[in-house]
Amino acid sequence: MTLLMSLLLWVISAAAQNERFVNITQYDVYEGLAGNKVTQIGQDEAGYMWFGTHSGLTRFDSQNLHNYKQDTLASNAL
Repeated sequence: MTLLMSLLLWVISAAAQNERFVNITQYDVYEGLAGNKVTQIGQDEAGYMWFGTHSGLTRFDSQNLHNYKQDTLASNAL
């Protein structure tokens, strides 16, 4: 989670270098993140942020978190 917060702080501060205050929102399992330990972060062509955790994959569209978890019963599932 510390890596995620550091990355978000770096991105926000780089975009707003002349600003004095930066609003930071922290997300965890209570806000809808699939897991608290984020191991991978990426952004797709549509602008969605993707967070890989030990508990599943989360897509963030700047307002909502959508989780994708492994279905152990389906052979072709995530």
